[in-house]
Amino acid sequence: MQATLVYLLSPPEVRMRVLGLLSVCIGLGPIGFLALGLAADALECDHRLVR
Repeated sequence: MQATLVYLLSPPEVRMRVLGLLSVCIGLGPIGFLALGLAADALECDHRLVR
């Protein structure tokens, strides 16, 4: 769904570049999740899904 929205809302002359950027952002998601986990660990958060 998000790729469809990006495709429909971007101007035709930059459509492929925007879709490429979307692919990069999706691919870098696990790095962001790792950073969130490290931040939660540094802040000593107690809320977990798995104990």
